[in-house]
Amino acid sequence: MEPIIALRELEQRDVPELVELVFKYKRETNRDFPASKRSEIGAAFFHAMESESTRVWVAASSAGRLEGYIAAHLTHDPMIAGCEIYVSDLLVAETGRGSGVGSMLLDRAERFGRERGAVRVMLNNPKASESYRRDFYKKRGYIERLEFANFVKYPEDDE
Repeated sequence: MEPIIALRELEQRDVPELVELVFKYKRETNRDFPASKRSEIGAAFFHAMESESTRVWVAASSAGRLEGYIAAHLTHDPMIAGCEIYVSDLLVAETGRGSGVGSMLLDRAERFGRERGAVRVMLNNPKASESYRRDFYKKRGYIERLEFANFVKYPEDDE
């Protein structure tokens, strides 16, 4: 991996490369992930760029290649009497994993939270992921909340 020279906000020109980064990752975890989802992945990045409460930062190498990205969302939550930063995505290219790219991106999202007065940063981390096995978040001071369950529901399940 080449040295990272820039952490910057997502730009339109980044979307095709990020779509391929996400698609490759999804295929690593699910060989049947449909190629047709590329357009939906791209649309999600474009939506994020238009959102007032969402920020996406990319890590670019000295050669201009994107080594990873993080998506952070500012949410207001009465239960915590304030706002929090929700990190929905932190993805580093396979070639950049373990090199500090993820930490640099997470630092940027945390700074975004501090700048906006967030009382916490929250994220989900799949237990089967490499970052979970390496205790990436625990080493950064994050606490695994064992008293909470993570639930999801997909609209097509109601059909």
